[in-house]
Amino acid sequence: MEECLASFQKYLEIVYRLNDYSMRRNLIINTLKAVFVFCFVGAEQPQQNDAQSFPVEISVYDGQGSLLIDWTFPETILPNQFKLFVKESGQVDFELLAVLPPDQTKYLDLNCDPNIRYFYKLEIEDMFGELVLSDILTPAFGTCLPVEDSLAFKSTINSMDELVLFEIKLKATLQNPDLNFDSILGLFSTDKNAEHAWFETIRVEQLKQLELPLQLLDDIIQNESLMTDLSSYELLMRNHLFLGPDSWEDELVKTVTDLKVQWNKLYDVYPFVLKRLDSIAPIRLVGYHIDDEYEKNLECVIFHPEQLSSSEIFLLSGEEYIDLGDHLMENKSNIMVPIPKHWNTVDLMMDNIFIQSVPTLFEISVRFTLEGDIIPLDTTNLIKVGRIPTELWLNELTWDPYQRHLRLEITGETDFEEQYSININEEPIWDIEPMSGFGIQFRDSSLTVSDEIEFPILVTFLSHGNETSSTIEYLLLDSLPMAINRIPDGGTWQYSESTTLGMTNEPVEEYFKTDLLPELFVLYQNYPNPFNGQTRISFDLLDDATVTLYITDATGRIHDKFMEREFMTSGSYHYNWQGEGRSTGIYFFTIHAQVDNRPPAIFSRKMIYLK
Repeated sequence: MEECLASFQKYLEIVYRLNDYSMRRNLIINTLKAVFVFCFVGAEQPQQNDAQSFPVEISVYDGQGSLLIDWTFPETILPNQFKLFVKESGQVDFELLAVLPPDQTKYLDLNCDPNIRYFYKLEIEDMFGELVLSDILTPAFGTCLPVEDSLAFKSTINSMDELVLFEIKLKATLQNPDLNFDSILGLFSTDKNAEHAWFETIRVEQLKQLELPLQLLDDIIQNESLMTDLSSYELLMRNHLFLGPDSWEDELVKTVTDLKVQWNKLYDVYPFVLKRLDSIAPIRLVGYHIDDEYEKNLECVIFHPEQLSSSEIFLLSGEEYIDLGDHLMENKSNIMVPIPKHWNTVDLMMDNIFIQSVPTLFEISVRFTLEGDIIPLDTTNLIKVGRIPTELWLNELTWDPYQRHLRLEITGETDFEEQYSININEEPIWDIEPMSGFGIQFRDSSLTVSDEIEFPILVTFLSHGNETSSTIEYLLLDSLPMAINRIPDGGTWQYSESTTLGMTNEPVEEYFKTDLLPELFVLYQNYPNPFNGQTRISFDLLDDATVTLYITDATGRIHDKFMEREFMTSGSYHYNWQGEGRSTGIYFFTIHAQVDNRPPAIFSRKMIYLK
């Protein structure tokens, strides 16, 4: 008894060193059970043998060319290691087959001959050094079966999912050996949104060529014979997947059912993927790369090469530009273009048509998503549709550069596990605390950015967990006013003419009646745009207000002011602006309107001047 209690005390000293509270608690409870059995119950009986007989159950499952040994034991036994022994029929003594760790309760024996019976016993050494044996008087036994078709066995298959996909591909290849099904079947290995999976997993040039293999795979997956044919693999593959007869059937049904659900989502969304692909510009900027020597490169993806044959494609920054014609001659779907270090903003132009504008002042590499997010660079995916979904997300932002006033809204579930924060130029400004309530909640915060922080200003949304931090997305603030929100909540960023901070962004009528940002005007896109001489700027003023209207370039420098804090009555107004004598590039026209002492309404539009 004293020796047993001393061992227990020593064991507790080890347990209390564990950092994981849940693991420590479970070990203590199970240890107390074991102490009761060994120290108290065992103390009432004479100790005749070091090894005690406990209900250790061994099952042996026959398979083609293999035997699977599976064992269970009471939870009061805390194993330190397992020793598995084997003997053939007619053999007197058991021989050691394997020494196994305490978390392994199955063993695959491939060293067996058909028509020979093999017997197995298990020896458990527990945490106290005590030995527990399986039944050695009537030991479990099995006989492996002959392998009927050695070519049918695939040693690379390690799960039921892999087996099901192997069979689907085999059937498809037999029906049409000229088609490649790997790219489509690869979609099953991702947990992405179905539409995102198509764009982010399959190369652009392949997306429009998948109608035939897609239909063939659908016929195979929906056919009831798939389950029957997969069942025929049981004796050959069951043991290799470490499954018993009952668990094999359950796992097979579950895997096929889950696969069909996932497949139906992928199959149904494919027409919408093609429709979205057609709506994407012929070429887009998808990535910004910067190396250790601060050399900058922009990564472009060609979505529709047939639309570029007679087009002029170039990158524009201020008065400087790079002609992409030579790069496009390489006939690649993606190209990497070096850009000057001093370029901070780049516009992608095609035949004088503005396609895309991206910031290029990051000191880290980033990815530009199709939905307009700026996220950390993921080298495994050339194209990203949007940000990675998280429990919380940045849902709305308004920025007044004149007052340097920033307002942010965070939206998401109340029971999020990770911690989240928002930084400005790597300095934390908002550590987000857990939110009360049920379902989706909204929380907003406002702050004034110090005048000492120069433009552009980098806003970073981060998540924190397990002593690591990861960036979810980036936003840039400059000298231009900005009001953006995700519509619907959690959707894509869109420019907003009203604010719904602290509430849903869904277009509910009463939200637009808020006094936070009155709807005072309608600012129209200039015409023509792009222009090479004169363009016209128009707006409707819906109420009498104090108005400022001005022109800035991409750096925020003001070029012209049509009016500054001038009182104007409601009505329609039109102004002409001359681009002569100015640099080719992107310009913005911004209106700032205010009624009485209410917050001002600010809105900007982009225009392009080409010499």
